[in-house]
Amino acid sequence: MTKKPNPHRAGITPPKLAKESIPNHVAIVMDGNGRWAKERGLPRTAGHE
Repeated sequence: MTKKPNPHRAGITPPKLAKESIPNHVAIVMDGNGRWAKERGLPRTAGHE
C-alpha cells in the first residue's frame, strides 16, 4: 500500500470527493487470526498471512 494506483492508465476517472470526507489515517484491528493459528499448532503469525 505504498504506491497509489494510477486510474488514468485504465481510462477511469476517479470520483470527486470532498477533502473533509477523506480520512487522515486508517486503523487495522487484529481479530482472532493469531488465536486461530495457535489452535491449529501454527505460529501466531501464520494467522495473519
